[in-house]
Amino acid sequence: MMNNEILVFLGPTLDPADAKQILPDAIYLPPIKCGDLLQVLRLQPKAIVIIDGFFENTASVWHKEILLALHNKIPVYGCSSMGAMRAAELADYGMQGYGEVFEYYKNNFISDDDEVAVLHLNEDSHYLAVTEAMVSIRRNCEKALNEGIISKLLFDTVIAVAKNSFYHQRTINNLYQQCMQAYENQLDVEKFFSWYKTDRIDLKKVDAIALLTHLKMNGINFKPTNFSFNQTSFLVCLYNTVTTTPFYYYFSQLPQYEKIVMSARLLADIYNLNKYFAKFLPPLVCLLSTTGSISVTKDIYSLPKIPDEIPNNLKNAYQQISSRIASVFNLNLFDEQHDAAEYFYDFLRIAFQYVNLKQKAEQTNYKTIIDYLRNTDIKKFNMLAYVALAWHYLDNYLKQINFIPTVTAINNYIQTFRIAHKLIQLSDFENWLTINDLTKEQYVEFVKKIVRYDHVIKGSNFEIFNTSPTINIDHYWLLFALIISGTYDDVSNLLADEDKLQQQYVILKNKALTNPIYIPDIEELEKFIRQIHLDVKVS
Repeated sequence: MMNNEILVFLGPTLDPADAKQILPDAIYLPPIKCGDLLQVLRLQPKAIVIIDGFFENTASVWHKEILLALHNKIPVYGCSSMGAMRAAELADYGMQGYGEVFEYYKNNFISDDDEVAVLHLNEDSHYLAVTEAMVSIRRNCEKALNEGIISKLLFDTVIAVAKNSFYHQRTINNLYQQCMQAYENQLDVEKFFSWYKTDRIDLKKVDAIALLTHLKMNGINFKPTNFSFNQTSFLVCLYNTVTTTPFYYYFSQLPQYEKIVMSARLLADIYNLNKYFAKFLPPLVCLLSTTGSISVTKDIYSLPKIPDEIPNNLKNAYQQISSRIASVFNLNLFDEQHDAAEYFYDFLRIAFQYVNLKQKAEQTNYKTIIDYLRNTDIKKFNMLAYVALAWHYLDNYLKQINFIPTVTAINNYIQTFRIAHKLIQLSDFENWLTINDLTKEQYVEFVKKIVRYDHVIKGSNFEIFNTSPTINIDHYWLLFALIISGTYDDVSNLLADEDKLQQQYVILKNKALTNPIYIPDIEELEKFIRQIHLDVKVS
């Protein structure tokens, strides 16, 4: 269980095993990427250290993410690589940089991202770097020049050759070959690269070791900087996205509740429905927090209590939210006549499940899909009802304030929908309408609902509720959805029962055989969950 630990995002700069020898109590995570910092805030870290970060193939950590942490009085340190860049850029806001690379960026001696970029192997190989960082090449050339190993002319040649090389090809051997062609005195080139291979300084590594040693010896020395922080809709959207997904990487120190959330993927369909439900919670809570909220039923539905193992910050947030939204989710009143029933069916149409479930209901002599699911798969029924009730509540408000999607937005969605579901031909489209029990007029209304949904939920455009977008770092929407739906307890019980867990693996493997796109990494998932299962049992 975590308890105010230092979190270190580390990759090719320093082997985690070596880092643990320096700062053993810290928790070492993979290189940081966009959204990762927002995700760890709910763990209440003592401090965050950014050394390495992903880029190019995925979005880099946003400046706004770091600013949010600093705004919430969480110290953030940076050095060596991505951390050095961000620290130089955000030093005025309180991010603390450390080391020579940081000073290079801060003093504008360097500015390009490629100065610290390296090509590296995957996690199994500890992100081992296979190319040389430009900033290390600069530092070593300076050292060689000061020691009389190279002339100023060869210094300039090596720097120019290295800088003009794409960082993927920036290896010692490649630089050697290019310098042999570019420089007249090849004996001097030979001498320099022989020295380089034996006496080189890995500047990024040196800085990382120095920062970890500093934290070990001196602890956290953080002086908050007061600054005006604007929580943009883009940041709110990103926060809502990362808090409706579990951690994508696993480490044994994760709290048990996080392990249970990650293990919810075992439940496949139910897990995916919980993720949809979680996406509705932020705008729903936002709407119910405003004075402009529409009235709700007087019949208060009691939502599940939060489990004891959940930390107090999340527990308090859940209790406030559940008391606010309980009246929306009275499943006892949900049936075919409920106003939200059409949203229940529309969601099934979006998911392309309507026709299949309609056939099953008819084959088993149930009048409606709702009756069929209520009597044959109560967990799926409940999840669909939660989604339908949330969607209905939000959409009803949007209609009351006369929010009308633009014609362009509607046409764009229609085109995207028909292409995605191979309904380009008019005959195919009309057949889809028929088997889904929709007229063309009803289809237009169906599309409008979805476009309204996209505008508010996918875009986090909460200004429509007459309020500014805000972030509460204790709001963990996926966890809250799992608790409300009862799925959290189901997963917890599943992890505690070896036989049921094994049966679930079999179910997932059968699903993977029939639909490999649905669960493409079943073997990895099984290996992953088994490790969590062992950790949960031990804890």
